[in-house]
Amino acid sequence: MHIALDATAVRSLNHGIGTYVANLLLNLVKVEPDNHYISYMTKQAIENLQPLNLPAERVTFRPVTGIRPLRIIWEQFLLSNTTDRECIDLLWGCHNTLPSFKKCPQVVTIHDIGMLRVPRFYPRAKVDYFRWAITHAVQRADIVVTVSTFTKSELIDVLRLPESKVKVVMNGVRSHYRLISNPADAFRVRQRYNLPPKFIFSLGVPEPKKNLERVIGAYADLKKRRPDIPRLVIGGGKNFGWKNRRIYQLAHTLGDTIILTDFISHEDLPVVYNLAEMFVFPSLYEGFGLPPLEAMACGVPVISSNVASLPEVLDDAALLVDPTRQEEIMDAMEQILINPGLSHRLKARGLVNAERFSWRKTAQTMIAIFRDAAGKA
Repeated sequence: MHIALDATAVRSLNHGIGTYVANLLLNLVKVEPDNHYISYMTKQAIENLQPLNLPAERVTFRPVTGIRPLRIIWEQFLLSNTTDRECIDLLWGCHNTLPSFKKCPQVVTIHDIGMLRVPRFYPRAKVDYFRWAITHAVQRADIVVTVSTFTKSELIDVLRLPESKVKVVMNGVRSHYRLISNPADAFRVRQRYNLPPKFIFSLGVPEPKKNLERVIGAYADLKKRRPDIPRLVIGGGKNFGWKNRRIYQLAHTLGDTIILTDFISHEDLPVVYNLAEMFVFPSLYEGFGLPPLEAMACGVPVISSNVASLPEVLDDAALLVDPTRQEEIMDAMEQILINPGLSHRLKARGLVNAERFSWRKTAQTMIAIFRDAAGKA
C-alpha cells in the first residue's frame, strides 16, 4: 500500500507528536516489507528527522508550509486532492485531524481530547480549531486510534462514537531508554546541561497542564523542612509554552537551587533520567504520558498523577498523587529521598512496567489497522 501521513504537527523529536511519528516510521518499515509511506511535514521537521536514516525507498518526505494558518488550509482543503494525485491507498492523520474531503480510506490517531474536556489548559485559538477538527475527523475516519483506554472512553463519552470504531494502540518506549553506566556519557551530559551531582528531575513544556507551579512549590516547601535536599532540574525549554510567567517567577525566588534547562535532546534524555534521584511528573491531564514511562525504563523512581491516563500507563510502578494537592507531591518527594527501600522497589517495578510497551508492537498493530481500514473501502 501507499500510505500518506499527515504529520504536519511534527516539529522535532523533543515533542510528543514528533516522538510518536518518528518511532512508528522507524518500526513500520521494519515489521512490514512492502508499504511505502509518504510523510507530509514542515521542512524543519524533515531536517530534524534526517538523523534517523529512514530508507528512502520506503519513506518519502513532502515539505509543507510551517505557517500555521496556511498549514490548516492545506490540511483541510488541499491534502485530499494531493493524496488523490499521488494515488494514495490510505491516509493516516497522525495528530487529531483529517481533511474536510475524503478521497481514500482514512485512519486518525487521537492522542487526547483535552481541548474538549479541559480547554482552560490551552490557548483559545487552538481550542476553537481542534474542537471542530477532532469532532469532524472522528466522523470521517474509517478507524479511530487512541493511545490509551482513557482517551477511548472520553471519545465515546463526549463524541458518542461507537466503541467498535475506536481501537486502542498504546505508545512504546524506545530501546535507548535503558540503564546507562558509561562515565563518559554522564560527564558529557552533566557539562552540557549544567547538572549537579544529585538532582530531582521534572520535564515538561512550561504551561498550565504540566503543573510545574506545584512541582516548584512542593520542592520549596520540602526545602524548608529539609534544607540539604538535591537541587531541582526542570527540562522542557526556556521561553516556550504559555501562561508560564508564574513558573519563572517561582523559580527565580529559589535562586540556584532550581535549574531550568533548554530542550534536552532525545539522545541525551536517557542519560539525564539515569542521573536523577527521582522523576516528578504530576501532570493535570495526559492522553498517554511518555516521560514517566521513559524514566521507568531508565531505572528512576517516578512520582506522577492519579488522574487521566497515567494510572493506566504507570500501573503500580509509580507513586501516584493528587496533582492538585501540593502537599502530596512534597510528601512523595520526601518519601523517596528518605526511604531507600521504597526507591529501590519503585525502580524495580518501573523497569518491569516499561517492558510492557514496545514501538515494534505498536507498529505491528497499526499495520493491521491500516489493512482493516483499506479493506472497508
